[in-house]
Amino acid sequence: FVFTTFFDGWAAADWSRFVYNDDYTRVDRDYAAIRPMHAARHFATLLHGSEQARILDFGAGAGIFEQRMRELGFTDITGYDPFSSPARPDGLFDIITCFEVIEHSPDPLATIADMASLLAEDGCILFSQTTQPDDILIRRGSWWYLAPRNGHVSTYADETLALLGHWRLVS
Repeated sequence: FVFTTFFDGWAAADWSRFVYNDDYTRVDRDYAAIRPMHAARHFATLLHGSEQARILDFGAGAGIFEQRMRELGFTDITGYDPFSSPARPDGLFDIITCFEVIEHSPDPLATIADMASLLAEDGCILFSQTTQPDDILIRRGSWWYLAPRNGHVSTYADETLALLGHWRLVS
């Protein structure tokens, strides 16, 4: 687990001013459309038969995933993003998707707890997260993914993600 405490005192206005603004796509060109469209195609296939499930896209960004999933027949999908659509959704969800979000959180345990608080009793969270390369100890801070401009305040090894999942199960 590699992280920085640099952003710990930042308010939402700081994130909007310095990271999540109109220049964000200069750092991450696939963020706006390519990744959410690919994710929607993949998850529409994976979730075939669950088109009526209540779905929350946590960390929804611009809402492209939500929009595409609706086009693919998923009728009850909501997007929630603390920065771009900060109105907290009502109720509980059968499925929560979370794509490349946890690395942006200065408090990943709180982010996971927040997701879990929105999850129905028999629901599930489906997330994706880029993990550290095998040579992270050699690369250290020179890995492109850790660039401060992209808002990635932490990065995870597979073992770290497993521990986060276990923490949620026992807490």
